[in-house]
Amino acid sequence: MLKKLSLSLCIIVLMYSPSMATSGWVKARTVCTKNGITYARHGDGHWHRAVKRDGRWYATGHSLGKTNPCN
Repeated sequence: MLKKLSLSLCIIVLMYSPSMATSGWVKARTVCTKNGITYARHGDGHWHRAVKRDGRWYATGHSLGKTNPCN
């Protein structure tokens, strides 16, 4: 019983965690490249390095903040 309760609590915390606020894919229209590194922006405005897989762009690594790294 305690294991099920602990697991349920972990799932609830993960569902409402801020890290789950945006999906792994980024907006294709924001993709830019500078010095051979590709970047893109999530819908909530923070930038990441980006890679293209299966026709979609995905964020990799940690957030780079809200300033466009290509500027």
